[in-house]
Amino acid sequence: TAILMNSKEKVDKHDWRLLNGKHLYDMETDRMQTQNIINKESQIAQQMIEFYNEWWEDVSAKDGIMPEITIGPNSAKVTLVASDWIDENPPWDQSDIKKKACMHGYWPVNIEDTGDYYFQLWRWPKESGKSLQEKNMFTYENAILKIGSEEYKSTSITKDDRFASFIVNLNSGSKNISAEFTNAKASKRCGAYYVYVTHMDSFLVENHIHN
Repeated sequence: TAILMNSKEKVDKHDWRLLNGKHLYDMETDRMQTQNIINKESQIAQQMIEFYNEWWEDVSAKDGIMPEITIGPNSAKVTLVASDWIDENPPWDQSDIKKKACMHGYWPVNIEDTGDYYFQLWRWPKESGKSLQEKNMFTYENAILKIGSEEYKSTSITKDDRFASFIVNLNSGSKNISAEFTNAKASKRCGAYYVYVTHMDSFLVENHIHN
């Protein structure tokens, strides 16, 4: 059980704020937090400690469980961005994306429904209008999409291509997805910073394509 006393926790509930388990403030009347009323309102303070402890027990039970991005017919189009990579040092913002350095990572996902999925791998966001080859450390020759233990490799990338695409049949369940661009010998690899995923049923409807 978590104990707030002697810790550095803050709990906000309604108009009350509890700091370090020792200082209670009424934020409606004391926004500068000058009057500690924990002795006067000890029952409220105890309720907030219990509230915190219940929350802590709930999140602690999920420790080590990787949050997953849901992909499926009910989630329509999903954008996987590099800032959500599981990695020691994923790109933090657009300034990192603009740099030429190569970074890598993967996304933990939950495939909602077995079926065909359409993947687009982009170096730049769609709205940039840039081709894959702009401002890179090396010339991209191929794209590689890895889903679980399966790896898919694209045909050669041309200088005008804006993205590489794949149609993959996936079984439902939890998987890790990574996407990269490589040079001709695959001796150099850079992560695809943006991956757009659509269930094929949604893709066909969106593009007015009939089977």
